[in-house]
Amino acid sequence: MNIERVLSILERIVDLIRPKFYNRLTWAVILTGLLLLAAPWWSDLVVAVAAKYLEVKLPEADSHFAWGLGLVALGLVYHAFVHYVGELVSAQKSSQVLIDQKAHDRRMFDQFSGIVSEEDLAWILADLQNQHAYVSRQGRHLDDAVRHLLAPASQFIDAQVQNAARTLGASLRELRNWTSLNFFVHGAQREDGGYRFCLYPDLNPDLGRPTEEESVRYGRFAEELYAKVDDANDKYGQFRSTIKRVLAA
Repeated sequence: MNIERVLSILERIVDLIRPKFYNRLTWAVILTGLLLLAAPWWSDLVVAVAAKYLEVKLPEADSHFAWGLGLVALGLVYHAFVHYVGELVSAQKSSQVLIDQKAHDRRMFDQFSGIVSEEDLAWILADLQNQHAYVSRQGRHLDDAVRHLLAPASQFIDAQVQNAARTLGASLRELRNWTSLNFFVHGAQREDGGYRFCLYPDLNPDLGRPTEEESVRYGRFAEELYAKVDDANDKYGQFRSTIKRVLAA
């Protein structure tokens, strides 16, 4: 019998014996017991009330002490069982929900890693940072990563992880949009069918023969690129640390 079935059975038992007024019922049982223990002159009244309204015949006064003690014990046991077992069932169910949520979020992270691994993302960002260039395959990886991070169907359940993922997705999207506007094909088609894209090749002193003014312009574009790459690296670091802290993945 698995734990979920045990919890379901316990929950049904508690629901059956715990009416909404179970606290009042507990106090009524305990007080009746205390009256029988501490006030013998109540005996006749208790016997009469029990007989008239509950249709229960209590024994004579000489055994009321035992009945009082039994009622107090019964009330305490009833309260302890209903309260603590109910709390246990509720805590176990909450724990199972948390386990299921973490399992879901780990699957989402595994899917993201399958689209662009940590090594691939570091490689793409390093090429942009150091070479001011990327190839078609790297661009597709970034596009796929952005779509996955921002798609409603692949959202994380944990709010911290989802916020970090959304922030990373927005940073990568901004970087990708910027490269699409400021990078251009340079060189012939590659063997894999793709192309190499460079930051304003005609303005790059390593690739063309720009004027001094054009070189200054290129420097400004490069600084803007560095800022966007640094932001993407920073956002990925935050996302990864959140994954480790929350999901231990």
